[in-house]
Amino acid sequence: HFKRINDSHGHGGGDRVLQQFSTLLGELVRTGDYVTRWGGEEFLIVSRPLSRGHAAAYAARICTVVSAHPFDVGAPTPLQLSCSIGFAEYPLQTAPPSLDWQDLVEIADRAMYHVKENGRNGWAAFLFTPTTTFPSLIEHFKRDRGGLLADGRLRLISSRDPLPAESQAVAVEFKARS
Repeated sequence: HFKRINDSHGHGGGDRVLQQFSTLLGELVRTGDYVTRWGGEEFLIVSRPLSRGHAAAYAARICTVVSAHPFDVGAPTPLQLSCSIGFAEYPLQTAPPSLDWQDLVEIADRAMYHVKENGRNGWAAFLFTPTTTFPSLIEHFKRDRGGLLADGRLRLISSRDPLPAESQAVAVEFKARS
């Protein structure tokens, strides 16, 4: 609800939040990862390869740190905010060359909107399965994610699911570093 920050605290307050959020992300990413402001209130992290469990723990860690951070907007009381994260995996063992980085950003973006539509303050990813068919996947994905999930051609993982034990260890490892 970034617009509410601008409406309540002015664009200067909103800019402060964006700057602080950018700093937090910069502190959380690893050497060799990239953070960029993608648009408006959206940021894109291009990360070195992570296993599926580590990617989930990475996203969970970002959510935890953002939720715990007091955002200074120039008001007497700092804001407590949260974030919604969608991610996509790359490289993909089963994906054809026709699936490019823009498709992966689209998949991550749709995962982020899934989080926003289901309570915010969390993370999600749409994963390919052995039954995923790639010709026209992205067009089908835009029209009918529910159908792809229902018939097993995609799988959704999210912060609403318990993290696997491997991910919990990584989340603790990330926490110990800060």
